[in-house]
Amino acid sequence: MNKLYFLITLAAICLAACNNSNTKSGNGQNDSTEALTAEDVYNQTINKVAMIISYKDGVPYSQGSGFFINKNTMVTNYHCVAGTEKLEFKIAGDEEVYQGAKVIKASPLHDLAIIKTKQDFPYVKVDSVGKEKVGAKIYAIGNPRGLEGTISDGILSGKRDNEGVEYLQITAPISPGNSGGPVLNEKGVVIGVATFTYKNSQNLNFAMPVSYINKCVDINSLPQQGHIVKSDSTAINIVSYSKGWHESIQQVSFHNNTSQSVISITGVLIYRRKIVEYEYNSTYSNPYTNWKYSLGDIFHYQVFSVDVDIAPKMSKLVNLRCDPELYEHQYCNSKSGCTGCGRTSSIHYDIEFRLLSYEIEE
Repeated sequence: MNKLYFLITLAAICLAACNNSNTKSGNGQNDSTEALTAEDVYNQTINKVAMIISYKDGVPYSQGSGFFINKNTMVTNYHCVAGTEKLEFKIAGDEEVYQGAKVIKASPLHDLAIIKTKQDFPYVKVDSVGKEKVGAKIYAIGNPRGLEGTISDGILSGKRDNEGVEYLQITAPISPGNSGGPVLNEKGVVIGVATFTYKNSQNLNFAMPVSYINKCVDINSLPQQGHIVKSDSTAINIVSYSKGWHESIQQVSFHNNTSQSVISITGVLIYRRKIVEYEYNSTYSNPYTNWKYSLGDIFHYQVFSVDVDIAPKMSKLVNLRCDPELYEHQYCNSKSGCTGCGRTSSIHYDIEFRLLSYEIEE
């Protein structure tokens, strides 16, 4: 009898030890089969989600989200990093900015990219099978419009097939900046990667199943041209720009090249020096002739986000506030010479526009 009691006690101790070991995982994962609260999902995931800023020509090119699937491996959308020269990232809620991350694999078809980091971080648990059923509770975590560590909830409202690629339709609200962030089930397991949204009364949002990360291939094996970001980058362009001397407002006319109404634009205005060369002529009515223009270095850039309502194939004039250091500069764009600032010490410049993201309304 004493021997039987001893064996039962020993088994109970071993079981308790195993349970304690499972709940104290070094990665902070929750292996419970029970549903978590939104607070629990947020708390166990937020330190594994990053804000990613990609650069091209030394200025911001795209901003999105990403999440760690291994201690030094992060997943994001391909369109957030395609064609960029440098990546920076920071963990949501942390001020430290990390350098040296590199895109090592990608799948343009599935809009997914894998990034290798020099530093180690905690990581999420992912669903590599994709058995989550329509109607299941889900959460999305990301950095919409730069608002770090934002969580939203909803349901998995559908699974859509587009030429053999499955998309997860979700009701959890996402916005520009959410791209590349995790979509999790109620157990805190990542089932998808937030990808894009159509803004209308029904708020249609889509994610790529996380299982497609297995489709990513070596980045060096991908074609160097024809990135999927190319079509997005030409969706909006500027057709005119003006700013007077000492004015704090610059007027930009945006043209909508898409077949849907555009309701918001996030982009970068890049200010590049304009070098003006001329030959002097003593004629009073035309003191300067033979004007020659060339573009110099980028000396400033301004990231902006603006709400608009531009009908398909139409343009709209939008007022954007200038950065204070640009108030005194005169914009020179005249084909016959300087527009009349009269100050050789002032900076003359041309504007380049780089589209980061936009929202459409069906």
